[in-house]
Amino acid sequence: MAQDRHLGRAGLWLAIALVLIGLVFAFLRSRNTPPLEVPVEPVQRGAVRELVASAASGRVEASQRVTIRAEVPATVLEQKVVRGGRVERGQLLLLFQSDELEARVAQARANLDAAKVAIKLGASRQASARRGKERAEKLKQGGAISEAELDRAHAELEAADLALAQSEVASKQAEAALKLSQLAAERARVTAPFAGVVQDVFVDPGVQVAPGAALVDLIDDSTVFIEVPLDEADVGRIEVGQVVLLRTHAGREDPATGKVRFIPTAVGRSEGAGPPKLSASGADRSIYLEVTPDQPELFRIGSSVNVEILVSEKPETLFVPSQAVMGRGAFREVFVLVGSKIEKKRFEAGLTSWERTEVLSGLSEGERVVTRLDVPGLEAGQRAVPASRHD
Repeated sequence: MAQDRHLGRAGLWLAIALVLIGLVFAFLRSRNTPPLEVPVEPVQRGAVRELVASAASGRVEASQRVTIRAEVPATVLEQKVVRGGRVERGQLLLLFQSDELEARVAQARANLDAAKVAIKLGASRQASARRGKERAEKLKQGGAISEAELDRAHAELEAADLALAQSEVASKQAEAALKLSQLAAERARVTAPFAGVVQDVFVDPGVQVAPGAALVDLIDDSTVFIEVPLDEADVGRIEVGQVVLLRTHAGREDPATGKVRFIPTAVGRSEGAGPPKLSASGADRSIYLEVTPDQPELFRIGSSVNVEILVSEKPETLFVPSQAVMGRGAFREVFVLVGSKIEKKRFEAGLTSWERTEVLSGLSEGERVVTRLDVPGLEAGQRAVPASRHD
């Protein structure tokens, strides 16, 4: 029994010794392990913006764009513009062969002249018949002619009246035909309906075109707007006149600015405005805002633009980089380098954007916040030093 007790106490002391040796080795290893290098930024003051991002990229649209089409069957005689050329309103773009059209104008003008001559002849006949009727009435009163002769005079006047009316109708028809032929001749000259730039020309000299064929794509690039799809859940926070941040895919660092100019009352696109963009439920649930850029010359028509709408802004408040923040809701967390140790701190968040998160309480100005959460081994209690900056 005594021997067993002796062996038990020896085993206990051996276990304690092994634990102590392990602790010593762990302490020595921790002393020899280099501290983590972590990128840090101080909690500082500045502007924090609350932004609403569009549901998808916006698209730059021209205020006016038209595909000019042929209105008459014709052959292209001359091409007066080229792709990329600038034109003024009313400038000649294309000229069709117009010999036949001009001949039709001449024929219509001759028909109108003939109708006018017919009117004059009809008026003369009417005046003569009226005088004959008046003489017949006087002669009838004196008993010099019969009732039948008086009736004949009345009939001749009625016939003259009808002939004159028919000539006047024919003259109106000839006048309308002349206008139609002149309009057709004018359509042999294709002119610009507004000033702009020629995006494309679809025909060449010598080509025969049918009515409806595309001739020229013309764009008024003097003013542009950006159509922005916005989730219907966010539209209640948007107002006309709000500032908008615009980033193109050209890689410009500083965003351009613009303003909301129109908020439609209905969800989805108007019928005929283009193919709908469907959600998982099969319906287009976006509101298509219109935004006017402050510098329209920076945007190419048809290009895509990333859009963020400024909902609210605090010009001078405490903030931390948003990429350093963990969690959601009113209270969130960050890693903070305190001395040479990493600590996890909870703070109350305010306005939030992709870049900055407002600090309402829980952190002080100047505290060093770890800005990257993917550092291997990053956790509270770790020894760490600020990573050196590489410019």
